[in-house]
Amino acid sequence: MVKNIQLISGCLVVMICVVFLARATAWSALRVSPTQQNLNIPPGGTETIQLLLSNSSRTDSMQVKLYVTDYNIRQDGSPVFPNANTTRDSLSSWIKIEDTDIVLMPGERRSVACKYTVPSRAEGERFGAIMVEKVPDNDKTPYQELPADRLGGVIKLTYRIACTVMLLVDGTKVDGTNFLKNGVIKNVAVNIPESDSWMEKQEIEVSAVFGNEGNIHITPRGGEALIVHKKLRKVVARIPLTTPRNPTIFPGGMRDFKGYIKEPLRPGEYTVQAKFNMDSEGGPISPANTEFVITPELARMMNQVFYGEGEYSGPPIIGAEPQLVEVEVPGGGYRSSVITINNQHDEPVQVAGYIKGLQYQPDGEMRIVEPGTVERSCADWITVQPAKFKLSPGESKKIMLKLRIPDGADGGHYGKLVFETSPLSANASQLEPEKSLGSTLMVIVPGTSRIKGSITDFGTAPVEDGKPTEFTIGFNNTGNMHVRPTGTIKVKDYMGDIVHEQSLGKNVPFVLPGNTRRLKEVYGGEKLPAGKYTATVVVNYGGEADARADYEFTIPDKPPTDEPAQVATKQKKTNNS
Repeated sequence: MVKNIQLISGCLVVMICVVFLARATAWSALRVSPTQQNLNIPPGGTETIQLLLSNSSRTDSMQVKLYVTDYNIRQDGSPVFPNANTTRDSLSSWIKIEDTDIVLMPGERRSVACKYTVPSRAEGERFGAIMVEKVPDNDKTPYQELPADRLGGVIKLTYRIACTVMLLVDGTKVDGTNFLKNGVIKNVAVNIPESDSWMEKQEIEVSAVFGNEGNIHITPRGGEALIVHKKLRKVVARIPLTTPRNPTIFPGGMRDFKGYIKEPLRPGEYTVQAKFNMDSEGGPISPANTEFVITPELARMMNQVFYGEGEYSGPPIIGAEPQLVEVEVPGGGYRSSVITINNQHDEPVQVAGYIKGLQYQPDGEMRIVEPGTVERSCADWITVQPAKFKLSPGESKKIMLKLRIPDGADGGHYGKLVFETSPLSANASQLEPEKSLGSTLMVIVPGTSRIKGSITDFGTAPVEDGKPTEFTIGFNNTGNMHVRPTGTIKVKDYMGDIVHEQSLGKNVPFVLPGNTRRLKEVYGGEKLPAGKYTATVVVNYGGEADARADYEFTIPDKPPTDEPAQVATKQKKTNNS
């Protein structure tokens, strides 16, 4: 047994295969197109698809081999390619490749015919992949004999590109029924960090698992978690539920979706309701719920993170609903709004309400400022009635905000309802009043808005492990109305082909006029081969034209040290409006 182990260790050959799954992507000089096929073929039918291979090297030839595997997607969204004909819905035996061993000369482009033949009694949907694998160059270095007690061997790296295939057997039924899209939401959970790690994580994770119980692949859309305050029976937040990888789910499969609560919540009991949408062919999806509790200590820490250190970072004593008041009032006009407030303290309190100015820092931190100290404040336009009152523990009360808009006002103006509370005790006069933040106020003068914005900068954090870790975008609101930027980031290789795409701005708060917001988006794609890339961000904020910016970066071949590789970059901005 020992001799056999020594023999194996002395002749060890390890092959590491790296699969790149993207649209028209490449490793080194090898390129394949298309890298995804969606086919509809009737029973007994055939179809031939041309697979285009190219060698972009100007000097070196390349040997490649083509073969078929099965194709599936894990719960985390990553692809997996089992051996051919080993999975339930495999189409591997239906594919015949015209030429499986090819030598590409420098600069050569060649089409390879891939013929699909569907059996006459076939039904349902099938999945597979055509692999294009670069054959490594022969190692001309002679093997050296090693002592029997030493482990030696040769490591060969092999790279392959997958062309994934989803084939629908057209005009058939499964088990006597039509194709059925049936999704189910399960395992909804809320992960609240421990108190000692909250200041590091600064967010509450909401997760849900979406399962496919139908007989055809599905792609759930519009996932969100509704955060409902149980006592008030009101939705206080809507959290997008997303997956950083491929959202497509095969029959019998599942996918993880996550979202994050970053804005502060008041103490109390909450229900999370996870919801998803499907296309018109899918049946209704029943939401799934779970519950969680925000303690006074956690509420204090959430306020401290969101509002910063200062007079407003303590636990909220007075709650206000609605949390956002957005009204349209013409110049010279009047309007009133009713706010419901409640005492969340366990003692009776004296309450004073007033309006202050509102700003946001580039990192999203809210700043409460004195009236008249910032432009586009509505603090001087609003009075609170009654301005002072008493509340028993748990008591609720309606107050009125009266607005008078001056002539000549335009665009949007903003403020924050603030409460000062003092206990109704004998020594209350000796105590400093505690402050709580109420509703955010947005006053819009209709017909006067100017929606403009620009990207001030765009880049990535240092490259680590073959990919950028994070994109950063600076967006400046140069108009007179608040905006909520959304958009996309696309990464292209040196040939101009898209190798990654992701959305941005799903959790971005409003950007007020004159404010700049620093947006951060974690890169959600696969590792990239060494080479030059261009990232393009398109920001949609409601203006006449989207704001765009490009950023060039390089994935190094071999980082010289263990430190994250710094990349050469160049930025240019276009189409800001």
